[in-house]
Amino acid sequence: MEDRLKLIHNLNTTINKVRNFSTPNFNNVFSRQYSEDIIFNMLNSKNTNYAFIFGDFNKLRTINELYGHEYGTKIMQIALNLIKKDLPQNSIMFRIGGDEFGFIIFDKTEKDCKQYIEKINNTLKDNASSISGISIELVATDSSKGDINTQINLADEKINKIKSSRKKLDTPIQVSSESFIPLEIPSNISDEEKKSWTSINNHINTLTYNFLQDLRPSKEFVFEKEQIKDASHFIIDSICALVNEKTSDKEFQKSDYDIPEVYDIKYNLNLKYNISHDTAQLIHKLITEPNNVHIDVLSDDAIKKLINKINSLTEDLIIDHKSGFFNKSYLKSFLIPELRKSDTDLYASFITTSEIKLSNSAYGYDFTDYRIDKTNKLFKNFISRNLKYNNNSFDANPNTTHVVSYGAGNFVLIYPKDLKDKIEKNVSETISQINSISDIHDPYSSLKMSYAPVSEKDNNKINKNSDTDFVYSIKSINDMADFNKDLLKKELFNSNDVLLAFKKLVAPLLDSYLELPDAKTDITKKRILIENFHKALLNYEVLHNTTRHGKKTHGDIPNISPSEDFEK
Repeated sequence: MEDRLKLIHNLNTTINKVRNFSTPNFNNVFSRQYSEDIIFNMLNSKNTNYAFIFGDFNKLRTINELYGHEYGTKIMQIALNLIKKDLPQNSIMFRIGGDEFGFIIFDKTEKDCKQYIEKINNTLKDNASSISGISIELVATDSSKGDINTQINLADEKINKIKSSRKKLDTPIQVSSESFIPLEIPSNISDEEKKSWTSINNHINTLTYNFLQDLRPSKEFVFEKEQIKDASHFIIDSICALVNEKTSDKEFQKSDYDIPEVYDIKYNLNLKYNISHDTAQLIHKLITEPNNVHIDVLSDDAIKKLINKINSLTEDLIIDHKSGFFNKSYLKSFLIPELRKSDTDLYASFITTSEIKLSNSAYGYDFTDYRIDKTNKLFKNFISRNLKYNNNSFDANPNTTHVVSYGAGNFVLIYPKDLKDKIEKNVSETISQINSISDIHDPYSSLKMSYAPVSEKDNNKINKNSDTDFVYSIKSINDMADFNKDLLKKELFNSNDVLLAFKKLVAPLLDSYLELPDAKTDITKKRILIENFHKALLNYEVLHNTTRHGKKTHGDIPNISPSEDFEK
């Protein structure tokens, strides 16, 4: 009897541990990793009928720019709490990535989802003041369309078509036209053509703003005359190539790049194949409804096997499968609370990958993932040569080095004062080696990285007074590393990435331009079009230079009081 009680106690302890890592970022919203391992396993059964709603939040980019990422995350949590109330009680919410979420509604069809989508949209409108006016784009499918991964891809395509078909293009930050050098309109043209040029110029302003945001200039980044000079090359080259391609049906600049066949873009998820549908259901019920599970019917041997499965799941949830290092959830839920118990002074280095947003625009997400993976592998290989780090899970030894992946090519190293000089020298040498390999003219190249601290003047000591102080210490070092990317970003004005990203961004606009009278042959109109892009770039570069100190960073503490509704 005593052994049985001890076994059940171990099971409960194991469940409580995995529960912390199943919803690491938002209350009641399961992580993509947990979804792959457990929820998708539950859904991929012939007897499971359900509807799937794909949700993509709008305006988050603007919110993050104006108020910071912490505020944006908290606004999403409030919105998700509201959405949860509009869905049936047994619905499941999970994060797909970024500001994209999935909602599973059991025993419903795509047609049934119309009422839920309408209800959610009305609820968010009614509560606009509490969520800073954000909305969510929603599309539905159901289990008759295929497995859950197929449905996610179908829904994602629908969302992209909806967004790309929108005719209204709003400049994210409203700026008085008096602050800008006005964009030119050709003389001696009809009133109808003037309207078309006005629309094109508004489009140029929006495209240019979005393009510069892809470079992610920080508050320390200053646009200088070299960027205007370099910009002239990619503006002229891109527009001339586009005009020639659209008038001759011949590609002058390569636009699409294929991922090498030897590379596997899929996440290395082996656990999901080792958990049966029934076991996945049982584990999920133990996590979400423990009081409704009758453990008594399980034999001792079955409980032992279940504990092993849940421990394997926990290990899977704390690892970043792209790099092999522990992930951010592990840092926040376990490592920080444990490290704070020590009297040891701790320091941190932050490593961040440059060019990702621009690469996404130039080549797409999958190809950029391939480039990030190449960079991650280089980082791990170089950093491991001269550095011993703690690779044991749930071991918070403060006298060793802990390496944690923040995702998307970002890493933090936490270490004691005794190792400070050695670690920071190792990091500096590692980043120098990686950047010497990277080639900004080669799309297949790894990406460049920056890091902090770079000098003894940089304060990288961690404040351990609270979990929040610990997190903000890392975020401040993250900011330093981002600021140190500025030189790398200025190099990008001469890269293949910037040329192709600008070309793809401008392509739809060129279609509108070529519908104008004599657009293909009139040299003056071509000159005005190109000059207007120059002026728009100059306008937004000057705008950034004059307003950059007001930009939010990772380490800025939000000026809002977090409510219990969305604290995590």
